Amino acid sequence: MNEETIEQRIARLQKELEEQGNAPQKRKHKLLTLALACLLLSFTLCVYGPMDLVLGNIEELWFSVSQIWWIVVLAGLVAFGLSFGLGCLLRGKVRGVYTSLVFGAGLGFWLQGNFLNLDLGIFNGQSIQWDLFLKQEIINLGIWFLCLAIPVFLFFLRKKFWKNALRILASGLVAVQVVTLGILLLTTDGAFENRGADLFLTDKALYEVGQQDNVIVFVLDMFDEDYYQMISKEHPEALESFDGFTHFSNTVGKFSTTNYSIPYLLTNKANIPQQDYGEYLNQAYAENSFLTDLKEAGYQIDLYTSEDYVPETMLGTVNNYAQEKLVPTSNWAMFKKLYRFTASKYFPQTLKKYVWFWEDEFQKIRSVESGDSAYSTDNNNADFYQGMMEDGIQIGESAKEMKFIHLHGAHYPNTIDENVQPVEGADVIDTSRGVLKIVSDYMSQLKDLGLYDDATIILLADHGYFNGVVTNPLLMVKRPGDTGPLAEADNPVSHDNFQATLMDAIGMNEDGKYGVSAFDTTVGGQEQRVFYRYTLVDASAKDEAYTGREPYDCIELLFPDDSNNAGYVVPTGKLYPVEGGERALPAYNPYTLGEQLRYSGDDLDDRYIFDYGALKLDFDQVHLGSKQALISMTLEGELPQSGELTGEIQYGEVTHGSQRIMIYAGEGAGEKVFSETVTQNNGTLTFKIPTELVSEDRKLLIRIEMPDSYPKGWFEHHYQGYHSALELKGFKLS
Repeated sequence: MNEETIEQRIARLQKELEEQGNAPQKRKHKLLTLALACLLLSFTLCVYGPMDLVLGNIEELWFSVSQIWWIVVLAGLVAFGLSFGLGCLLRGKVRGVYTSLVFGAGLGFWLQGNFLNLDLGIFNGQSIQWDLFLKQEIINLGIWFLCLAIPVFLFFLRKKFWKNALRILASGLVAVQVVTLGILLLTTDGAFENRGADLFLTDKALYEVGQQDNVIVFVLDMFDEDYYQMISKEHPEALESFDGFTHFSNTVGKFSTTNYSIPYLLTNKANIPQQDYGEYLNQAYAENSFLTDLKEAGYQIDLYTSEDYVPETMLGTVNNYAQEKLVPTSNWAMFKKLYRFTASKYFPQTLKKYVWFWEDEFQKIRSVESGDSAYSTDNNNADFYQGMMEDGIQIGESAKEMKFIHLHGAHYPNTIDENVQPVEGADVIDTSRGVLKIVSDYMSQLKDLGLYDDATIILLADHGYFNGVVTNPLLMVKRPGDTGPLAEADNPVSHDNFQATLMDAIGMNEDGKYGVSAFDTTVGGQEQRVFYRYTLVDASAKDEAYTGREPYDCIELLFPDDSNNAGYVVPTGKLYPVEGGERALPAYNPYTLGEQLRYSGDDLDDRYIFDYGALKLDFDQVHLGSKQALISMTLEGELPQSGELTGEIQYGEVTHGSQRIMIYAGEGAGEKVFSETVTQNNGTLTFKIPTELVSEDRKLLIRIEMPDSYPKGWFEHHYQGYHSALELKGFKLS
């Protein structure tokens, strides 16, 4: 074995010293790649994500950037410190894989938040049918897999390219987000506004009643009349405690959403034609003396609903209406809501169902500097019940009180069971039973206080179930002195009768100032009931492409006196656009006689002849539903000399195995041209239309009534969703 010479030994030692001197520099270079990957991940998810969402929704939020910036910065620093610190503890290939995965996660979050999210419709609390997006979910998972796998793959095969690519991409994406965030901060109005006093309704005196003659109104959001009927059939024991009450089964609402229903109940003024919402509130409350009359009669007025529905002019009239600065109930609560909001946008599609952020989530954590909490109706069933059972209903200092208590009720998402225990994805009937239990236990405490018999108690919904169909709200009333088992009434009633019913019960409607009480209406004895249906679902199904309608345009409908089944409503032909004014509902799009329209596969746009009632379900199906459909056409081609047009509606599946179908042609209510109970799948509805029903300018209306239209699975499992009668395959008029 050759011995090392002195010269060789010196050269070897010099080389070892040089390598030892370069080691810290190499480690710094390796840590730079790790640091940039961790920076991309922490900045995207913890800083840019929440700030982007807050700035994009600043007008709807009660807080500004000035109140949450430090939470975002702190979260970003902690996330970077933890991810970088863990990486520093790793060595060799393990650190390389870790760095690759951190970078891939940061890239995935950036792509998801900016490019990969699906249009899931309007956030109104409705449970999303995630299984409809399975195909998109698989594609999304594939993209995320590539984001994570490719950096690891490159690390093992082309380490130098991997290092340069990660550094360039990570630093570049962070730089893009920094610049974008800076622009947003500079251009967003109110971003750093230090908000002062806000108007809000508090929970002051929520569990307090007057010493006698109380008026208590429970607004049970979206408690549909169908829910009551199902409970009456399957769980009649849930109604046993409502002694002295009368249930009005033939009740109609006024609007299909809460934001116009609540002001209408309190003012009897409809926002028709539509005007600026704030102007409407000021005008409606000024022109109606319902609340001021009650206050002058000695009632303490407590409104427990959203302050969005009550104008500033009610300060001083409403006992729990305050003007103070809003603050979060705690910083930890704000942190949790803020990052759940972020996760709902930036998490992979497959995880969104577990972190979804519902409308008004931030409303739950509002508090005020004086100590009272701002009242929130969002998922407040369980919270209201818990507070009532812990604090108990107490007699206050006021002689008598009018309580207007708006609960989440049966509105989706359903989050309580029949015992008012929190449950995710509860059955809507179980939730409805739980809501009735809340009211029942409230009344039980009134009885213990000796205040039940002389109280006026009204249970009603602001609207029925809404998903593109006209439905009906619950109405139950107990007047002072009413006793005996729950009574049933089927006379025609609507929200028009609410104020009269309440005032009549306490002897303040002797001159008929507020109209006719629900107890006194008769068939044909009052004006026909008018309902305004928003076109929300029409728009979310992309019908606006050919109807020209916006989500909050209103269709005016007339209910007959003898029924509140939406299948029998008659459109007046009036449409009230959200921007104001009035225009005709029918689009009267051109249709060539003999043209075959098909509704499957890629031919869904043939729905253009429908003004409403043709609903897109899944991705390649159209159903006739919503209780009623309206077709309007301007006919092209020669009218037949026989004096009759032949209509054909080809259909597939019959929902629930049986559907009554009635078809009318002509203006107004029209002339009945078809009436049959359809029980066989895959057939054709054939009907004859006299040409005399076609107007001189060749316009034709066809109205299809489907009174048995309900969501699939409603009767068996209480499933909610689009109301379907028939799977629509085609249409032809010749």
